[in-house]
Amino acid sequence: MKKHLFIGLAIVSILCISGCQTNDNGKKDGKVTVEDKDKKPVVEDKILAENEVFKVTSIVREETVNNVFEVEGTASVFEAMFKYRLEDGHNVLAEGSVMADKGAPDWGSFNIRISHNQPSSPNGVLTIYVASAKDGTAENELNIPIEFANFER
Repeated sequence: MKKHLFIGLAIVSILCISGCQTNDNGKKDGKVTVEDKDKKPVVEDKILAENEVFKVTSIVREETVNNVFEVEGTASVFEAMFKYRLEDGHNVLAEGSVMADKGAPDWGSFNIRISHNQPSSPNGVLTIYVASAKDGTAENELNIPIEFANFER
């Protein structure tokens, strides 16, 4: 009898211990984490700029092509459509329309590859916004400071 009780307690203990372990494969709050040299978790989905309808997670300059960079993020906008404008303080260097992969109320991913004219100053502003259906004016503007690495006086 003692033997059966011991085996039963051992099985229950094993089940309790295995139930307490997680199998999240490095995920925290749905985001993939990596460990740095100090073994502290670092969340890869860093938000660089955001407002109520846009979250920008990455801005990367093309290393091999001048005047080109990519912007990635998510948007929750009507019919998944929004616009962007890149300015250097004097001129509009590039502008266009973008579609996210989902429309509001969902958050859809977007990737913008922006090829722009030569800037006339070292700093600029990328504005992403929703054009009003009523009159086309900019709504929910998100202004993101940009440094032009290839600026030449």
